[in-house]
Amino acid sequence: MSAKRAHLAVPEAHADLSKRSPSGVHGASQEQQELLGRCEESISEQLGVYELEPEQPRSPIVVAGEYALVATLALAIIYMLLLSNRQTDFSSFKALRADWALPRADTPGWLQQHEQYVEAIINARENKGLQLVFYGDTVLELLRGTQNGQPVADQEALVGVFSDHYREWRAEVLAISGDASNQLMWRLRNGEAPAGLHAQALVLLTGMHDLTYASFKGDAHILPAANGTVSRIVKIVGLLQDQAPEAEIVLLGMLPRGDHTQHPEEHMFRQPSKFTPAIAVINQQLRAWADGKPRISYLDCGAAFLMDDGHKLHSNMFDLDLKPNTKGLDALASCVDPIIEKHIRLQDGH
Repeated sequence: MSAKRAHLAVPEAHADLSKRSPSGVHGASQEQQELLGRCEESISEQLGVYELEPEQPRSPIVVAGEYALVATLALAIIYMLLLSNRQTDFSSFKALRADWALPRADTPGWLQQHEQYVEAIINARENKGLQLVFYGDTVLELLRGTQNGQPVADQEALVGVFSDHYREWRAEVLAISGDASNQLMWRLRNGEAPAGLHAQALVLLTGMHDLTYASFKGDAHILPAANGTVSRIVKIVGLLQDQAPEAEIVLLGMLPRGDHTQHPEEHMFRQPSKFTPAIAVINQQLRAWADGKPRISYLDCGAAFLMDDGHKLHSNMFDLDLKPNTKGLDALASCVDPIIEKHIRLQDGH
């Protein structure tokens, strides 16, 4: 766009004074007229008034390019704003921020239970370490005979399952009922990681409650939560490998689960449930991701919990809250035992 110096353009009180009378300003002397002329020139120079030439037509390609640039910048800003929200759900995955690992504030005693586990880790480091550690949520905490640190009705029998299968090893269960994968990651980052334990095998089972909490927003949110759950589990495996590079990570696939919102009670055990499609996606992706990776063994124990036709859970392996009972835990331990024994004995030189 071009411009050129115009004739003097000043406010009306001063503009074109010579046109007001044949002699300029009434009653002005020649000397005054000359002074006015010099003022006009000075004002013109200081104001720098320009008159614009007509704008030239612009190419449609240039205009389209400018609009595209503006649209791209706007989308980038929107995307950054979305990423700044840790709850952003992109239907197929949940965006991971540096602070996606969070503690729980909804369960009394949760922090105290975590601190007890940290103390157990510290004590183990100061002694002989641990050969075997279980990390997870509700299912694995039952091996301690507790739920959120509180004894359950059949505590003795549940602890008996753990003792029968793992008393040969220096083993510990670090699991808290109701934890999603982000809470487990927070615990690992805050003292429960296996660094310095010289562990030979680490068993990981998590993700069940990621789907539970997604279901609280409506059943339609369960399947879209699968990819984000996988992403978080993969991050946890990476941390375990960094902290215990010599240990074998036994990555358990999610177990089949029923739906306790179904009535009558026998319908709770039907398969597929509303969780089945998401569990299938998670297990398929974890299996594919772990395949061929050193120090990672993927293991799916789900078949042990299904009737022969696959359309119903073994109701005698679960309580009415759909948590594994003593028989269910024994089936899980029996599935895991061979791979644990293989790697522990291998590292012990047997």
